[in-house]
Order: sequence, then C-alpha cells, then structure tokens
Amino acid sequence: MNKKIINHTIIYRLVCILLILLGLFIILRQEYRPTENTINGFYFDTYISIKINDDITTSEKSSLINLVCTYDTILSPYLEDSLAYKLGNNRSFYVTNEDEYSLNDLIETALEIAHETKGVIDPTIMSVYELYDFDPSNDTSPDQSDIEAALKGVDYSSLQYENNILTLTNSSSKIGFGFIAKGYIADKIKEQLIRDGIDDALINLGGNVLALGDNNGKGYNVAVQNPFKSLPKNIFDDYNYPDDLESYIASLNRKELDLNAEYALTINISDKSVVTSGIYERYYLDNGTIMHHLLDSKSGKPVNNELVSVTIIGPSSTYCDSYSTACFLMGLKNGIEYINKKCDYQAIFITKKGDIIYSDI
Repeated sequence: MNKKIINHTIIYRLVCILLILLGLFIILRQEYRPTENTINGFYFDTYISIKINDDITTSEKSSLINLVCTYDTILSPYLEDSLAYKLGNNRSFYVTNEDEYSLNDLIETALEIAHETKGVIDPTIMSVYELYDFDPSNDTSPDQSDIEAALKGVDYSSLQYENNILTLTNSSSKIGFGFIAKGYIADKIKEQLIRDGIDDALINLGGNVLALGDNNGKGYNVAVQNPFKSLPKNIFDDYNYPDDLESYIASLNRKELDLNAEYALTINISDKSVVTSGIYERYYLDNGTIMHHLLDSKSGKPVNNELVSVTIIGPSSTYCDSYSTACFLMGLKNGIEYINKKCDYQAIFITKKGDIIYSDI
C-alpha cells in the first residue's frame, strides 16, 4: 500500500480521536464547570444565602439546593412528609439513620437541651405556638382558655426516643424544632461543602450565620442587628430594671447601644457560627404590648423579661441556635450563668434599656 495513503489514514484517525476527546471534554466541562458561587433562595420561611469563596460545580450546587429543599420539607411542622407531621399523626414511628438526611442527631440534641434546661426549651410548645398569628397586621391574642387547654400538651417528657423509635406519649402534644432547625441545617450545609472539598464559605439562613474557613485570612464580618430599628419607636422608654437587676447589670461587662445605629455591633469570625434570637422580627402589638414568638413553656405566653435579643457565638450552629433561645427565655442573670458553663460559646445580650452585655469571653 502506498505509504502516503497509510500516513494520511493514521493522521485522519488521530484527528478523529482528538475530536472525540475534545467533544467529551466540552460535555464534561459543561456538566462540571465552575458556576456562580452564591446560592440564594426563600426557604425555612426566610431568605437564605450561601456564599462560597471557591469554585463550585453545577453538580455540587444542585446537591446543595437539594439538601436545603429536603430539610425545608422534613423539618416543617405542617407538611405531610415532615417529622413533626408524621409524629403528630402516628404518635410513634421509626427514624431511619441510613441516609444523609437522618435526623437522629437533631432529635437527640433537641431532647438534650430540653432536659438540660428543665423544659425552658420544650419541643412540644407547638401545641400553644400554633394558636398565635405573629403577622404584624394581627392585633388579637388567643383566649386564655385556649392557651390553658393547649398547655396540657406542653410536656417535653412525653417525647421519647429509644432504638431509633420516636414516641409522643401525650395525646395533646405536638412538636416543632424551630429553636434548633436552622442551626442544624447550617451545620449540615457545612458538612456537605467540606465533602465537596470547599473550605471557605459563609452560610446565612435568615440571621443564622455560619462561617466555614476564614475568608482568605480576613475573617467574616457579621453584623448583629440593632433590635430598636425594627421595634415600635419609644416602646420601652418607660421601662426600668427591677432593683436587684439594676445593681447586677452595673457589675457586668457592658456598653451602651446607639439606638439610631443600623447595627448593634459587628463580629469578625472564622470557623464559627453567630445566631440571634430576639423579639423584633416576629411580633404583633396587642393594646401596645409586644406579642412575640419566644413563648414561655409554663404560661404559654410571650416571655416578658428585660431582653430584646440574645446572640450566641460558637463552633456549632445547632447549639448556637438552641442556646440563643434558651438564654433569652431564661432572662439575663440565668442566661449568663447558663452560657458561662458552655466551653467555646459566648453570648451578647441586648436589653430593653439599650445595654449591650457580654458573657464571660
């Protein structure tokens, strides 16, 4: 055979192989190409954002969105596929621990906090919570008789978990994980990012902030909202501390909040979470009284103490979330005593008189 023909055939085949390989490369790059490194959306009844200081592929981004959507469903207190709905209707069921969305650690932590706080945090408060409408346009509170009836279902000891079987023994009880859910989900998002090889990102789930990494050595600046920017003007002008609390506060590490400032303060964090619980977002006014979503598990009414917000800083967003609610419900003195026993966690309390008070740091 003519050598020129042989050479041309070899060259032709090589060109074909190269074109095929190029085509495959283009297809794979299209599938796994780095994409926009911010994810935004409305989940968990709030706006969220995940900002990633690294390349993220289309596949990895889809996986993250799927994770968020899945937890949005299974931790809702109202949807039929949710943990709370299934337990409310079946009173007992098996919680699998065989997939990536297992809720075993969430349930165990929720029960740990409930027992530790002796019911200050109570997952069964949902029976009372659903009586309220915290829309700002609302101006009517539940009847006392309805609250008293619902309180019969508030009993964290009725929620039992053993050998992966979750049981609700009180037929009047309903559960919700609002005090811990967003923190837990933030930690799960962090775990997913780490599995994908991403080590620098900022997760913000409607005020539940979690920093993965250190923002290329600069740290992440997280602003703590000034509660008085959202509260009715002058609503606490006539508030005074009880005498025993006045002297106690004078002995603490504190500073005065600029009531007109956009933010109360800014915290620079790396590999930590910042979570705030407060009365300034989910509330309505009933004859001039603020009716907010942080309910006392004993009275079934919004807790009325000296605080307007509590911010917790620490390594686990799950614990930051639950500790911020617990400290708020406990009030300043008991909240400081509680959080000071937690290694690696600090609290910032803002009072109705505009004092910013720090736990031991």
